[in-house]
Amino acid sequence: MEALLRRATPQRLEGHLSVYLGRDLMVNFHSREVFIRGDRLRLSNVEYRVLAKLVENAGRTVSHEQLSECIDRGSAKGSKLRLRSCIRRLRQKIEKDPYLADLITTRRGEGYRFERCNVT
Repeated sequence: MEALLRRATPQRLEGHLSVYLGRDLMVNFHSREVFIRGDRLRLSNVEYRVLAKLVENAGRTVSHEQLSECIDRGSAKGSKLRLRSCIRRLRQKIEKDPYLADLITTRRGEGYRFERCNVT
């Protein structure tokens, strides 16, 4: 049971998140690799930065402005349309059913949230 809990909990190395394991998703922040149900995902740099920001803040809402900085580095003036497109592509790649998203949820008027994974 302890091993399952350890695998479902984000691992930190020197104060930084190094690996996230939960449900069917694994994100290795050092190698910038993402696996879903054991298969390696091909993500664009922008998709990876947005997913990493969401996963690092799992369980908390990340504002549109914060996520837009991942799209347009150094600027929070990124287009909401570009952000929505990026979130849609991520959902298609990591969700079992992208139309019934349960990993990346929308918080209307606030932003997006990566839901914490529960071990069952």
